[in-house]
Amino acid sequence: YIYAFICTMNKVIAKRRRSFAIVFSAAFLTLWHFLHTINNNAMMPSSSHQNVAVVAPTTDAAGPLSCQDVSGISIDVPGVTISNHTLVSSYTSTNSNWGNTLSPYWAARVYAELGGYRFSGIPLGKENEWMRNLPTSAESKPARREALKSFCICRRQRHKTWKQYKFFHSCNYGWLVLILFLNSQFLLLDFNLFFCRLVFFVKRGEIYQTIRDDTRSALDTYMKSKPSNETDQVFGLLGKDDWLIYERCNVLQHYEHGFGTLETYNVIPSEGNFTVYTAESPKLKEHKGLCTHLHELRNEYILSRNPNVKIVPTSSSNDQWIDFARLVYAPNLLIPSAGSSWVLWSIIANTGNVHTVPQLGGEFLGTMDTSIYPPNFSVVKSSVIYPPDVSNDTRTCLGVDHFDASILDHNVKLLECFVFGF
Repeated sequence: YIYAFICTMNKVIAKRRRSFAIVFSAAFLTLWHFLHTINNNAMMPSSSHQNVAVVAPTTDAAGPLSCQDVSGISIDVPGVTISNHTLVSSYTSTNSNWGNTLSPYWAARVYAELGGYRFSGIPLGKENEWMRNLPTSAESKPARREALKSFCICRRQRHKTWKQYKFFHSCNYGWLVLILFLNSQFLLLDFNLFFCRLVFFVKRGEIYQTIRDDTRSALDTYMKSKPSNETDQVFGLLGKDDWLIYERCNVLQHYEHGFGTLETYNVIPSEGNFTVYTAESPKLKEHKGLCTHLHELRNEYILSRNPNVKIVPTSSSNDQWIDFARLVYAPNLLIPSAGSSWVLWSIIANTGNVHTVPQLGGEFLGTMDTSIYPPNFSVVKSSVIYPPDVSNDTRTCLGVDHFDASILDHNVKLLECFVFGF
């Protein structure tokens, strides 16, 4: 109720004065915390010999925990059953859509790690794919109740009837371990003009590190069997100062897919001599014409800021693993679009300089927290164009409730929004 009240007030206040909204929330939370502390102290026994044990909030010594234990609901992770202290996964897939293929696998791994279970699975993917090298077993770690609870309810937060974790990538929670500290710990709030959302304190180096280490290890093992003319397409393409831009370019056809405006590309240095490689999803055919115009404007903008840059388009390779590995090993990576599971599971494994618009959760949904990313990530502060059906910003910019690519005026307005932002 406290959170709902603050959000409601700030939606009104922040429209007029952002700074006052933040001060108001900080003052209100301080008062609430003070009263909450007094109430807790009043309920404690008055004995001067009272000893209070301090328990770390990140682990649970009682042993494995299920979603039913921590949230009162059960979830459906494809192929997963729990037997004693082991989470068993019978899930596998030979689908060439690797992003969606990896999501149920990582959902099971996250559930096991946060719940304190041993993990036991079967090989993922086709016989000759790098995913076959992902671990099929993992030892248990101490359960983390609050992080597990966030993982268990994240699909319900998106829709009250969702409990299916087939598309786990649409959750912010779990893959980076979000831990909400209350009562003398940390509670931060973040506001923009339209949304109020909790910002969770991140305990660095937990789940995302597991995904990163295991992905890189699987790829490294796989590449040992590949000829140098293939691995050179990964490691021989980019120099240490070069950049890779990967663009899905799904133009307003999916409510979780959006793309950044021109200001997104300000992260590319305006000085120096280097090459910017651009890569496009094979699904670019979704809107080939519009994407071509958007990319022409993008290239012109990059060159206007730094005429010394060389822009080199790269087409998809004949081997899908090369395209995936480039995202994992690129020294400087820019992801200007949101919503791709292919992007998500690859860039988490990247240890270089990763610049990205907020992935999977978009600010229009009020659930994205840009502080949850790994420390080598920089979240680009630019406008992201989502379908006007779900985004007030896009609806206002385009002047329509639904985008129709067959209507010329819609396309013209879209290009204007891309150039000038919101």
